[in-house]
Amino acid sequence: IHFTVERDGRVTRETVERSSGVSLFDQEALNAVRRVGRMPPLPAGITGQNLGVHFTFTLETGP
Repeated sequence: IHFTVERDGRVTRETVERSSGVSLFDQEALNAVRRVGRMPPLPAGITGQNLGVHFTFTLETGP
């Protein structure tokens, strides 16, 4: 999953970068990011108006 954190902490532009092959899993990964909605504002040390984030969800099955 890739998403952008805006300077004010809003989470925007959520996309699936690499599909799991199961559309339900892909959609739920996007929904998880969307439920965050807002993060803390970006620290002053981060330049630019936003920060791109790449996040990998891992599904493990079995004991």
